Amino acid sequence: MIKCISILDFLKTGRFGQLTSDINVDDVITILGLPDNRIDTPDVTMFSYGRWEIHFLCSNSSKIFFIQNDSLLYDCLNHDEMIEYKNDYFIIDLDFIKPFEYVRLNELILLFKNNSIAYTVEDDFQLNLTSGVYLTFTDTKPEIPQQDGFHWKQNIQNSIIAETEKNPENLLLASISIRYT
Repeated sequence: MIKCISILDFLKTGRFGQLTSDINVDDVITILGLPDNRIDTPDVTMFSYGRWEIHFLCSNSSKIFFIQNDSLLYDCLNHDEMIEYKNDYFIIDLDFIKPFEYVRLNELILLFKNNSIAYTVEDDFQLNLTSGVYLTFTDTKPEIPQQDGFHWKQNIQNSIIAETEKNPENLLLASISIRYT
């Protein structure tokens, strides 16, 4: 039976499906199947399932220390491939993330309120959730898709706080991550 990993549950709990900080490389393969890509260095092993990455610290019995997708911003013509994932073992339920659409800060703040998810502002472009998950934002977005790709337009706003007060729709979700300690 295919398991479902809910991104909303990940935000609430810090658990990426069944994955937590005490899971090692072999456990992840058992739970999620073989990764699409694997990179081994002396310090870290990294699995990728599409653009969802799982990093293992070799000095800690190869247990998970980091999970992320830093390709959430709709800035490419294959955005669906950057965020969606399914194999014979699991599927990712993106919940509020939709292919070819931006996820804006003000939408997330409403989502957090409706789901009782507490957060703090870490710096100008990061929200930390009580689950340990953190989200990063950017104040840039592609102007328009064209034949030769996207063309970027800089937004001069530099702070989540300023944007929340003025134009929260201008800050766009770029990544979702958790670093286990």
